[in-house]
Amino acid sequence: MRGGLFADAVDALLDDNARSIGFAAALLGAHLVLGVTAVARRRIPRLLVGLNLAVAATILLYKASEYLAYPALIEEARDDLAGDPDVKLVLFEAIVAVAAGYALAGRRVAAALSAAAFAVHALAAAALVVFALTFHIDRLM
Repeated sequence: MRGGLFADAVDALLDDNARSIGFAAALLGAHLVLGVTAVARRRIPRLLVGLNLAVAATILLYKASEYLAYPALIEEARDDLAGDPDVKLVLFEAIVAVAAGYALAGRRVAAALSAAAFAVHALAAAALVVFALTFHIDRLM
């Protein structure tokens, strides 16, 4: 048992490529459903902001764990703050997380910013689906 009973069952049923396609499709599906709901209701639902917050928090936690596991990455990022795409991603997701928090507190400007970030996340999810369906991933690292 590598990662527990559930993880072992998933590993036995799905390879890395199938898992990445499933994750990408679920993420895109959630964005599409909430995006259509927002357009139909002509307002930004709290679930849309909550999904933004969840995506941003997941990315920030992943990057934090990566930096903790590989301290050399922090030095590389510090050496090239302006050019490092990881620094830009972390900064963007931090702004998204703060905006989502303010939007959940009822701030209209933050809700509009959160809606724009939602669109960026939806495009990224669509690109992830295209990538996952185009390229076969043998191993996730």
